[in-house]
Amino acid sequence: MGFSVVKNLIDGRKNWAARSSLWPLTFGIMCCALEMMAAGTGRFDTERFGMIYRPSPRQADALIVNGPISHKVAPRLRLLWEQIPEPKWAVAMGECASTGGKYYQSYAVIGGADEIIPVDVSSIGSCTK
Repeated sequence: MGFSVVKNLIDGRKNWAARSSLWPLTFGIMCCALEMMAAGTGRFDTERFGMIYRPSPRQADALIVNGPISHKVAPRLRLLWEQIPEPKWAVAMGECASTGGKYYQSYAVIGGADEIIPVDVSSIGSCTK
């Protein structure tokens, strides 16, 4: 009887951790995407904090956008956003994803991700080393 109580307690904690973890989907286009990939490696290891990268938008609860949004990728970004189940959050990582960066005046760039999807958190600045 004591073993089942401990097992239920551990299972409850594991379920709470899975419920409370951030499972992001990355939408990386340029140099900030390289930094996002590096965050998942052994040196930084974001998985130990419960951040598990998902390959499918239907499994994710956050969308991390990197790089400027062009006219060509905007429909794909919108489609990915619509496939993420509620509750969901969007993070614009870096200056390019937030405002378009130095590519904002280009004919191909729309601007920041907030012009396509509702962005909850923006981080301004270049992510490259």
